[in-house]
Amino acid sequence: MLLNMVYIPAVAEAPLVEIYVSANGSDSASGGINEPVTLTKARELMYAKRKAGNRVDIHIEEGTYVLSSPLEFTEGYSGTEQCPVRFVADGEVIITTATEIQFDGFAKITDDDIRDGIKATVRNKIYKVNLSDYGITAGDMPVYSGIDIKGAETDDKFLTYTGDNYDDVSVFTESTELPVAQYPNGEGNYLKWLSITGDKSFSVEKAVSDNWESEKFAYFEGYPGYEYSCERNNVTVSDGIVNLVNPIRSSMRRDGSNRYKIKHMLYELDVPGEWYIDRETNVLYIYPTESVKEKGISVTANKMSPIRLRKANYLTFEGITFDRIRGNAVLGTYNANSVTFKNCTFSNISNQAIFIRADGNTAQYSAYLKSSNFTGGAKNFLIDSNKFINIGSNAIEIYGGTRESLTNSNNIISNNYVYNASSKQKCNPNIIMRGFGGKIINNEIHSKP
Repeated sequence: MLLNMVYIPAVAEAPLVEIYVSANGSDSASGGINEPVTLTKARELMYAKRKAGNRVDIHIEEGTYVLSSPLEFTEGYSGTEQCPVRFVADGEVIITTATEIQFDGFAKITDDDIRDGIKATVRNKIYKVNLSDYGITAGDMPVYSGIDIKGAETDDKFLTYTGDNYDDVSVFTESTELPVAQYPNGEGNYLKWLSITGDKSFSVEKAVSDNWESEKFAYFEGYPGYEYSCERNNVTVSDGIVNLVNPIRSSMRRDGSNRYKIKHMLYELDVPGEWYIDRETNVLYIYPTESVKEKGISVTANKMSPIRLRKANYLTFEGITFDRIRGNAVLGTYNANSVTFKNCTFSNISNQAIFIRADGNTAQYSAYLKSSNFTGGAKNFLIDSNKFINIGSNAIEIYGGTRESLTNSNNIISNNYVYNASSKQKCNPNIIMRGFGGKIINNEIHSKP
């Protein structure tokens, strides 16, 4: 018997090129082990090395990397199946968008008009700093206007958040978030309104609210409609009536949960660690703790996402910590393929930690959710063995796969640890996978608000 034999030669593995990155790296360096470059420069070198037919490992030296602009990965600035690209932490690597402010930049308040707006018992304990001196502008401040837009389509089809309801400016000392001035004090402590006076208003005790009437930047946090739906809205207060600006999902309901608190009020700056920002003067006021005096603060005002993926392929991020970020730590859309996040830590993220959208615009959003047909979404993503700690919204939300054609996304979310996610958008699930043909396996989730 004759057998036809076909010889298939082995495909040689592409050569490996290593690029070295340091927090003190130079854009003019070579990227060799003794000439480390910046993260931004490493991305450029990666493009050239991968295009020349090399696999690329980018070694990130231990340190803190403060990004003022995103690292955007596109079809060209990413890997291929034969030439994948890895970003690997060599030691404790922290990527952040927070602005550091040392305490010697603060001064005690002396303005009588400001002092008069603060309780007499703490007036001599309050300090201030002008955020403009540190590159933070008044335009960076959020407006809790009731807008709840999931995304908007830009010219390059890159979807970003446009709503401001939960992507807070946050203040930290080291990695501990400090509370905004509020009443009542304490996370999870709420008041009850006396009565509902309209679709967007309710009455409260005048003895308490009289001190709120001069507040210009206060906002409501609570449950005006449904027990599960925590909302935020700017408010005005007059004669014992709190007026909400454009509630998101519902008007005031008489069978609602009757829970609320008012946040961001100068008059309620009365507990060590609390802070308040005057959006007109761009001055931050704080009642400092000993840790603040010793370590200073960091402010997350920059809304950009440090990692952005658009048509990105064959990328791995391993062992990196993303900490103190106002936007999404990772924001992706439009046919991202074969991207891995492994052994990373995502902590103190105001919005979602990893958000990978499908192609489409805001008007299509509801239709997408109903159909589960996500063109241009993620495929072959692996999000494995990461930690998600103190996340304002979902830890992970990923779209991919098409139910109509039974096209699998092959996205896998596995072996992750999730703690205190959806801490700001309290009604959100911690992990969302939309589409078809993905798997969520063996994730540990606890302490959701």
